[in-house]
Amino acid sequence: MSLRLRLTILYSALTGGILLIFGVLVYFLVNVLLVTQIDNSIIQTYSELLKDWRVSAGGGITPGVMSNLTLTTNMSYQVWDQHGRLSFSSPNLGVFSKPLDPIGFQSKTSIYHDSYPALGHLRVLTVPLVAGGRPIGTLQVAASMDVVDLARRALLEIIAIIAAASMLLAAAASWFAIGQALAPLSTITKTALQINRADDLSQRIPNPGSNHDETGRFIVAFNETLERLEHIFTSQQRFLADVSHELRTPLTVIKGNVDLMRRMKQVDQESLDTIEDESDV
Repeated sequence: MSLRLRLTILYSALTGGILLIFGVLVYFLVNVLLVTQIDNSIIQTYSELLKDWRVSAGGGITPGVMSNLTLTTNMSYQVWDQHGRLSFSSPNLGVFSKPLDPIGFQSKTSIYHDSYPALGHLRVLTVPLVAGGRPIGTLQVAASMDVVDLARRALLEIIAIIAAASMLLAAAASWFAIGQALAPLSTITKTALQINRADDLSQRIPNPGSNHDETGRFIVAFNETLERLEHIFTSQQRFLADVSHELRTPLTVIKGNVDLMRRMKQVDQESLDTIEDESDV
């Protein structure tokens, strides 16, 4: 995997992570606002229900204003007596005679709870009713959460679409920007390979950018290294040429004397002295 691709994936993942955190925060905030709005609606309905309620001598609850209360389509209520029998409920519940929230129905204190009866997803407030210090029944006020659930799903879809589009855009932008930033490295690699194949240290890497960034400073340092290597290589060639020139004359004399003795087929002391003198030089 190339460095460009790795960096692109990294930046895309960072963008996705940031968007994920942001999306979670937005989702949580919107969810809290929606639930708070539903709870406020439940409290308002609860207050209206209890505005004119009466308790009979036997502890029963007289509907009073409850029977005349106009509810929105997403609101409903039930009133249960102290024996757990349904006293009356909102007309929109029809023949539904089970507690809107069975779990909250067992509570001895007021409680909000999400319930999932046959009616669908409900947000239910359960309030134990007390008169004269003794329990007289239980009131449950519920609001349908269908709209909230729909808003949640829509919000999740929007966040997912925005996150996916943003990550694709970030990947494309990162791929282009990283490609531009790493282009000099590709030039450096090509130049180094050309130098290696041609043994030509005179080549230099062009620097189209600034000498003050990391890539520019690297190119400058690489060119300075090439220049120094070229100088060393040139000096070495000159040294070898000089040594070769200095050695050529005595070697020629030595070779000539050796050939002379080979033709004479005997050792000539004068030739040996000459060889020794040239060797000492």
